[in-house]
Amino acid sequence: MSLRIIGGEMRGRALKSPRSTSIRPTTGILRKSVFDICKEIITDANFLDLFAGTGAMGIEALSRGAAHATFVDQDREALLCIRKNLETLKLEERGTIFKGDAPQVLRRFEEQKKTFDIIYIDPPYHEDHYHPEILALLDSSPIAKGATIFVEEATPSRWEKEKIPLRNLVLKSTRRFGRSILFQYLSRSLL
Repeated sequence: MSLRIIGGEMRGRALKSPRSTSIRPTTGILRKSVFDICKEIITDANFLDLFAGTGAMGIEALSRGAAHATFVDQDREALLCIRKNLETLKLEERGTIFKGDAPQVLRRFEEQKKTFDIIYIDPPYHEDHYHPEILALLDSSPIAKGATIFVEEATPSRWEKEKIPLRNLVLKSTRRFGRSILFQYLSRSLL
């Protein structure tokens, strides 16, 4: 599959994809929509790419002016692919890679007092239990204070119908893109 950066200073540059059939890169139209939404806040942002897969979202953020991108995945092949993409694009100093289960890594970030401006969550479509678990964790954590959060899932998503109880995060929008649905949450401090 041909995967390319769609905007910013590295527009048109190719990205490697792992051979694994379990990794499903975010489509170009969905990536464009995410970065159109956050174009006013991407410059110098600290971007978190959870379930990073190819790293396309975090690398796209770097291409568009983010200061740093953190990539989290537990698939060894995906992590090797992200590392290779960062090296090829000479972005190693602006990207950090973590191997592990997303909720556990987030708890570690909380202990380290890390914060992020934009968080992109794209769990495997067959593992939709992550959506409420990670949002609940972020809702009670300073990691996401002041953050814009995106969650990509398969359509139909049961979370459209079930309200996730949140105190510090607010669901701002829900958008459909073919087989995908994109939820956008904002920290209450941004409202």
